[in-house]
Amino acid sequence: MNVLSINPGSYTVKSKLIRSEDEQILKEDYRYGVKGEQVVDAVRDLLDQEREYSIDRIGIRVVQGGQHHRNPEVVSANLLADLRDLIPLDPEHLPTALAVIETIQEIKPETPLIAIFDTQFHQTLPDAAAIYAIGVDEPERYRRLGFHGLAYQYVSKEYFRVTQRLVPGSRLIALHLGGGASACAIYEGKSIDTTMGLTPLEGLVMSTRSGDVDPGLVLQLIREGRSCDEVSALLNQKSGLLGLAGFSADIKELEPAADSGNEKARLALQVYHHRCRRYLGAMLGVLGGCDAVLLSGGLVKDSATFRAKLFQGLEMLGFQLDAERNQQASSKEATRISTEQSAVEIWMMPAEEELEMAREVSTISLSGS
Repeated sequence: MNVLSINPGSYTVKSKLIRSEDEQILKEDYRYGVKGEQVVDAVRDLLDQEREYSIDRIGIRVVQGGQHHRNPEVVSANLLADLRDLIPLDPEHLPTALAVIETIQEIKPETPLIAIFDTQFHQTLPDAAAIYAIGVDEPERYRRLGFHGLAYQYVSKEYFRVTQRLVPGSRLIALHLGGGASACAIYEGKSIDTTMGLTPLEGLVMSTRSGDVDPGLVLQLIREGRSCDEVSALLNQKSGLLGLAGFSADIKELEPAADSGNEKARLALQVYHHRCRRYLGAMLGVLGGCDAVLLSGGLVKDSATFRAKLFQGLEMLGFQLDAERNQQASSKEATRISTEQSAVEIWMMPAEEELEMAREVSTISLSGS
């Protein structure tokens, strides 16, 4: 079976055509710096390029499916209607995902199209980690969903495969630091806590998203005259690294600027590192210790300096980064970057979300769809 995985992200579109029987990649495509209508154009282009291959099924990553859509499902009119209703919870991703789905249906109407939700991996969150302490009659309506689930599902499986470690008793912390950013505590292969919540806005500082802010700050911004939509745009599109630095959210531009004396760029990186380290400690506490930290996403992939600063001064918690391994780490394959003496292993673990999507898509039953 040939499965085409289409993965629209915050600023990227990635796709892989994968033969499911042996997980061989037949063709892949990566577009960076695309958003909105550019994503739709990119999908049209890649579908046109794939005409030389047979495509048996198509999977699309959908970030937000709400409380009722978390497991893979064939795209239907009812699902699309529900996703449109959820746009206020994820104005960054859902409009683009819906436009991509409509484009695929237009070009490949006979090919089964399956939505894979980024929240699936976090269904194992215990109530203590998932329920907000707000005084409403049904707090479970606002249960924390968590995101980046495909990345976490893949990197945790890959860690066990590469290291031949046993799943029972295992304690992993995964950090996915891309356009969006989050951390996840994984016990025995299952998510037990994560930093993103009901929406992808909670938690770590991100490229253009604020991450955690005092809810009182949101109320104050509204009192000062900003509408809910304006506050949403501010927190989702104009904050994070971009909001603090003022000119870019790209690590390849921020680090040289900070080294050259740009104080805003320096502060942006300091705030980002601080939030990551805070939650790294929090996940250690949730797990009661840790066997390994798994790093994925563009920021850790593109900068050895960023990775070094992330763990600087944390030796007392068991982290010992190997400077040479860190400098030479591959962005294409699993690479250990901690010393042999490090009590906690540190791994660069690229997240192959498209492969994980293909695994899900190839096993779903189409009967009754």
